[in-house]
Amino acid sequence: MSGARPDTWMPWYPGDFARDTMHLSAEEDGAYRRLIDACWLRGGLLPASDERFAIITKLTPKRWRAIKATISEFFLVADDGWRHKRVTKELAKAAQITEQRRNAGQSSGVARRQRETNTRSTSVEQMNERLSIPSQPPSQKEEVAALSAREGLGIIRRFDDLAALTFGEPLRRAFPDSTDLVIADRWLAAGADRALCNAVFTALMGRMKAKGQGPPKSLKYFDQAVSNALETAKQPMPEGKANGRKPGRLSPTEGLYAGFALALDEHEQADDRGAGSDAAEPLLDRGYGPEVTPAPKRGLAG
Repeated sequence: MSGARPDTWMPWYPGDFARDTMHLSAEEDGAYRRLIDACWLRGGLLPASDERFAIITKLTPKRWRAIKATISEFFLVADDGWRHKRVTKELAKAAQITEQRRNAGQSSGVARRQRETNTRSTSVEQMNERLSIPSQPPSQKEEVAALSAREGLGIIRRFDDLAALTFGEPLRRAFPDSTDLVIADRWLAAGADRALCNAVFTALMGRMKAKGQGPPKSLKYFDQAVSNALETAKQPMPEGKANGRKPGRLSPTEGLYAGFALALDEHEQADDRGAGSDAAEPLLDRGYGPEVTPAPKRGLAG
């Protein structure tokens, strides 16, 4: 604790104090100890005033004058006040330690910010490497991988553009998150495309803006919403349609809006039940999307 603030803590050596004060009376011992404390709190200098000394030591002016000569032997007495050699030494030591810790903290902060900058730079470089043109003619597998990377990067760029449009250009991210390209690739492999992701981004960011929230930090925020839209789009069309449409699968657009309509219904039902915990709240109530108007019934149900 030797680097603590002088007004909240001071070092104390009871052995040294007892050795130097064995000849003092109880009154002198208490007065001396109080003067040491006051000297520390005042930065090492006590004003040369008998009236002030009497107040500090809790003695009457008469009693203070009676013991003043004995107590003054422990101090360096000068015209500007009294100083204590040990207090001056310990104050200097405390100031040095405080300065060392401050410098170490600043150095640590600089190193931490440099590591964060390097991490962001590495993520961007890795992303750019995936988009670079190979020196040798690419194989079919490499061409597919390069195409996927470009498509994934397009999804990331669309996310950033929509975030800036919705929340304001000053809130645009400086760098993509290190997980964005991995997540975008996974969505593409599952059957998503830019149109579906664009619809999800637009809907969810609109709801976040309406609720007074800030922009999401990465694509991970939309993972569940994209998965939900894809699963809904894969569901078979119910048979026995009134308009005579043949049974089949929902289109991606129909599936997307059907998924949002279903989530909105669950959200309203949860409100009616008084759901309060995050674990029980449906998709839309966790900030995944805005209040979206469901698709027309005739296109979704029999």
